[in-house]
Amino acid sequence: MMLRSSLFVGQARLRLSTYVSKRYKVFMIALLLSMMAAANYPVIPRPVNRNLGKTTIIDTSFVQVYYAFNADNIQKMDSYEDFQCLEIGKKNVRYFSVFLEKGEQKVNKWLQEHKGAQSVPNVNTDGKRGLYWSEYQYTELYIQKDKLIGFYCFPMYLSKYNASCMEGFPLQKWKMEEETKTICNYRCQKAVCHFRGRNFTAWFTSDIPLKYGPGKFGGLPGLILRLSDSTGEYTFECVKIERKKKTLPQHAFNKYTQKKRIDIVKLQRLINENFFAVVGANGGNLPLVTNASYKPLELE
Repeated sequence: MMLRSSLFVGQARLRLSTYVSKRYKVFMIALLLSMMAAANYPVIPRPVNRNLGKTTIIDTSFVQVYYAFNADNIQKMDSYEDFQCLEIGKKNVRYFSVFLEKGEQKVNKWLQEHKGAQSVPNVNTDGKRGLYWSEYQYTELYIQKDKLIGFYCFPMYLSKYNASCMEGFPLQKWKMEEETKTICNYRCQKAVCHFRGRNFTAWFTSDIPLKYGPGKFGGLPGLILRLSDSTGEYTFECVKIERKKKTLPQHAFNKYTQKKRIDIVKLQRLINENFFAVVGANGGNLPLVTNASYKPLELE
């Protein structure tokens, strides 16, 4: 009799937990809908964590290049959509979000100071996107010789789609031009290319003969210090270069499934255009908001 009673209580608790979880999800989505109405970009909740797993030191970086991504004013960091770093080692290169890593370090410090805590506080990262997910902030890239490996983390409720993808490097075919300008006190030369549906202009410096640049861009006879597309929708501008010896880490990225790039891009588009439909908000009879203006960096 006691066994049946215990079983009944356990089942009741499970049903209550499931009910509360569903109610909380509906509440959160309703809150996000109201926030989206006041924002000019998709209000998509950040994941609780990226499931980074074990971290291994794979190299020592000797150059660190910092880029302002889609900044309204490069002198004001809170106007950046993201602050990104290119770490260059002898055999490995890492590209990641400084804003995101800084926020995660704050969370880890808080957890160390509050051992046994059942939850963590919201840590608002710097920049104009604040608490919200962006595929450009939640993508981490590694370059090893002629291979580029990307790890793509998806928003809250969608971590099952976290993915990895391997591509060749470099990916662009550049046409160099004679025009020059000075960026960060370096003389830079102009180069142009067409890449995945967009026309890009890069400014690279031969004074730093490294073939890398922001994100997936590289292959020029010098470091890319500025990159923009012809529409002005995407801009990466170097704001600082450091020459320090630093450990270059790589995370294990637990439960990231290897997928084709085109499938990752399609899912990112679906999430940005209608996050609520992807997570199944219809079940709560909520109106679905479509962001038809979404224009990704990779159009193809």
